Amino acid sequence: MIPRCVYLYVPGNSPALIQAAMVAGADVIVLDLEDAVAPGEKDAARHLACEAIKSLPWEEQEVAVRINSPDSSAGLLDIAAVVSAGARLLRVPKVDLPEQLLDLDRMLDEVEANHHIEPGAVRVLVSVESARGLLYAGQIAFASRRLDGLSIGGEDLTADFGAARSREGDELAYARTAVVCAARAAGIEAIDTVFSHIDDDEGLFNDARRAARLGFDGKSVVSPRQIPIVRRAFCPDPDEIAHARRVVAAAERALRSGQGVISVGGRMVDAPVIKRAERVLALARLANGGNRYEWEA
Repeated sequence: MIPRCVYLYVPGNSPALIQAAMVAGADVIVLDLEDAVAPGEKDAARHLACEAIKSLPWEEQEVAVRINSPDSSAGLLDIAAVVSAGARLLRVPKVDLPEQLLDLDRMLDEVEANHHIEPGAVRVLVSVESARGLLYAGQIAFASRRLDGLSIGGEDLTADFGAARSREGDELAYARTAVVCAARAAGIEAIDTVFSHIDDDEGLFNDARRAARLGFDGKSVVSPRQIPIVRRAFCPDPDEIAHARRVVAAAERALRSGQGVISVGGRMVDAPVIKRAERVLALARLANGGNRYEWEA
């Protein structure tokens, strides 16, 4: 699975914004055919998104498409059109039950067969956006062999709760923990919700930092200016990076020498500590856009 930190959402019916997004530095550009597109513009947005997928150079980042619900006529049209155009990553909104992913699997099997696409080539990111979906998150995370990641839709979820969406995000505490737990159990990515206050840089940093500490792999954003802030928030502190490097180096030395007991800084190091250190280094690389740090040389 390709590591992803920042997902930038772009309206699928705006060629100018799609072009601008390609140089913004996100890991994934999500062409949005759902909430960002008015009902009367769905067909035009679908056509423009397909043209963008086919004609633009996507070597530097992935392209995904947020389709309309597969339970809707617009969603069915989205699936057939964007997959045949070359989309291999779909963002599926408002999933409430695991059975919805089983139905989606069958649809994608058929589209792949009809267009001579390798079976299973189309991957899926799922968004939980209701109390019901949250209760079934653990089952949803295991429902499809195509599933790459699980995320939450903060605005819809809090509306369903009857809760107010706050800058601090306390109302999402349980939902975030539940989604991370489900994603980790299934071995897929956990993706945090957008922070909707576009001009609140401090609030965004704190929100993203909280998500990173909870175990999320990445975060969705709605503006290019949010990308470097999220990367900075997801990057571990220098002290964490330095300690993780020492742990991983000690583990590698022990493996080469056949040493059974590892100690770093006078403290015993076991498998969970090594795993955590490896994750810290992976997050640091990813938060830096996949670039190597001097300490890795």
